[in-house]
Amino acid sequence: MKKLMLSVFALAAVIFSANAADNTDNTDNTNGTGKVILTTPLALEVGTNAGILDFGKLSITNLAATVTMTTGDVEEVTSDNGTGTVTAAGTAADYDVTGQIGSYFDVTYGACTLTGLHGATLTVTAFNDNAPSLIGETGIESFKVGGQLNIPANALVDTYSGPFTVTVTYN
Repeated sequence: MKKLMLSVFALAAVIFSANAADNTDNTDNTNGTGKVILTTPLALEVGTNAGILDFGKLSITNLAATVTMTTGDVEEVTSDNGTGTVTAAGTAADYDVTGQIGSYFDVTYGACTLTGLHGATLTVTAFNDNAPSLIGETGIESFKVGGQLNIPANALVDTYSGPFTVTVTYN
């Protein structure tokens, strides 16, 4: 009986070894590659005029008007009767973006409503900028933001202000 048991164990070991050898022919492998690109995060800071899109001081009749501020700090007043005067000049908002040298970026804007001290509102639309689309050799690019102030007819004489968002994003 001992011989029979030893024979059974020996036979099982041979079968198991043969199956293990056969299984090695049913596997394969290859190498993969791990990859990552680390970049400098984009950072946006206000420039020397604290990011204020300043339309200056205006004298407008009771008719509707628009005031366009260019990125070159030039104001153009257009009103329904053709009159409007800039009595104190404004400036475009300025910003500095820091990022990965040689990377492209976009600039986008959120809505802007200016609210007067007495609760009346004006809107700013048609934002524009002179930002380069590529971050140059220094890793810092400066740009200005202009826009269009929309003044409705019979707007209250007041001081108006309100926030707007400037966002920079890598392409």
